[in-house]
Amino acid sequence: MAGAPSQTWNLGSTWNITQNISWFINYHGRYGVLSIYPNTQWEVFGFEHFFDTNFRYTHLFDTNAEMDIYVKNITDNDGRFPTGYGEVQTQLGRQIGLKLKYTF
Repeated sequence: MAGAPSQTWNLGSTWNITQNISWFINYHGRYGVLSIYPNTQWEVFGFEHFFDTNFRYTHLFDTNAEMDIYVKNITDNDGRFPTGYGEVQTQLGRQIGLKLKYTF
């Protein structure tokens, strides 16, 4: 498939720090070939490594709320993806965010 890397990996782990707090860390990456559509050229790219982390708080304030604080792409690596128009774009860099979910 065009744009698909020949090797991908995903390794993650979760630690329950307390009954209501957990920490997740993820290492993922890829290696392979990137097509330059519509040309028949192929650009070989090397290893691309990404690290993500997430802290999850459950039963926040003794309610049915959950909160996630996350950092994606901690090392701010640029991943390359084909756009379908003969160009290659890089993915977003480091992302920091907070997600709050409340069930009622």
